[in-house]
Amino acid sequence: MDKDLVKGHIVALITIMLWGTTFISTKILLEDFTPLAILLLRFVLGLAVLIAAYPKPLKLDDRKQELTFAAAGLCGICLYYLMENIALTYSMASNVGVVVSVAPFFTGIVSRLFTKDEEKLTPGFFIGFIVAMAGICLISFNGIKLQINPIGDILAVSAAAVWAFYSIFVRKATSYGYNIIQTTRRTFIYGLAFMIPVMPFMDFSIDAGNLMKVDNLINLIYLGAGASALCFVTWNMALKILGTVKTSVYIYMIPVITVIASAVILKEKITVMSAVGTLLVMAGLLLSEGKTGIRSRKTCERCFEMKWEIKEFSQLTLDELYEISRLRSEVFFIEQGCMCEDLDMKDQDAYHMIGTENGRMAAYLRILKKGAVYQQPSIGRVLVEKSCRRRGIAGEMMKKAMDFVTEELKENSIRISAQLYLKDFYTELGFEQISDIYQEGGIDHISMIYEKR
Repeated sequence: MDKDLVKGHIVALITIMLWGTTFISTKILLEDFTPLAILLLRFVLGLAVLIAAYPKPLKLDDRKQELTFAAAGLCGICLYYLMENIALTYSMASNVGVVVSVAPFFTGIVSRLFTKDEEKLTPGFFIGFIVAMAGICLISFNGIKLQINPIGDILAVSAAAVWAFYSIFVRKATSYGYNIIQTTRRTFIYGLAFMIPVMPFMDFSIDAGNLMKVDNLINLIYLGAGASALCFVTWNMALKILGTVKTSVYIYMIPVITVIASAVILKEKITVMSAVGTLLVMAGLLLSEGKTGIRSRKTCERCFEMKWEIKEFSQLTLDELYEISRLRSEVFFIEQGCMCEDLDMKDQDAYHMIGTENGRMAAYLRILKKGAVYQQPSIGRVLVEKSCRRRGIAGEMMKKAMDFVTEELKENSIRISAQLYLKDFYTELGFEQISDIYQEGGIDHISMIYEKR
């Protein structure tokens, strides 16, 4: 499995492990604070932690992006938690816990309806959902009689639905290329802003004496710094790496973590029903995440062992020239709708990097020499065939190309014209933005430069 994918699964699991234990802190704090007070305090503290961790202001490249951050804050910070808390006042906690756990199902449906996500839902995803929900019901209704309350259950279903939209909006926000902490911080700001208007209509009060209690302070810090600041950053990171559906499936694990935490911290007994429910949830998670659950529209199992070559134009075979032209046309013109001249008479004096497996070309980029476009060497026409994406191939290819420029060509600087949505990708490789946004082929671009240190 690609290192980036492993990282995505790890941060998603860490997030769920922390979120699954927050009920303990919330339960303690509810003795002295109202639900809305806890909600505001944890996210204000979480926002302060994020600002301290990364104080650099977020300057948006396009003011229209503000709408995405606002929508994410409204759905994931404000509406989700308000609906969930209000639902708890009408319905049993076990009911709400089960209903909210359908969030991965909603996320899968919403993702397929409203985005061009490459995640395809297969029968395994739906079977996994049914198995996991059966397990969650066994855990939640362990010895408790099911009671239906329309208002509470409708609010819980609504909470699960808005979380699905939050995942979509955050996935879009992370594609803008900003730092993940800045992205999370912006959603917190909007979430808190949307909470303020509802304060007069809900029970909101904070007693200074209760606030200074050691136990309350510890639990507020845990909820604010851990469950809010850290967890939302790691969750957003997982959304960016794994996608909305694969990440949301981890929500099935929350009741399992709750059972384990209850046994370890509160010394509660794990019953046979809880144990069986836990096994069913794990089975449902594996079914949903496995090859039969979520997969790309076209699976490229062969893209893990790439053969890399860098050739001058005169060294390319006719078949290679044809494949390069086909891939560039497929990616830049058909997929992206780029309206620029591809055959720009610079290929003849460039280096061409090709990634193949079993003779099949799957990745490509072009390296222009110093003086061809900029005073520095340049890397461009970076592409990975659609069926082979999201496996770290582009990053590996870029690193090899950068090594070629610095080690073989003996150049210490590289300049690129990067598509705006890939800003974060190139930033992680060491490039820095050096220009405002400009249009190239009808697509937003920025100039970036890499300096070897």
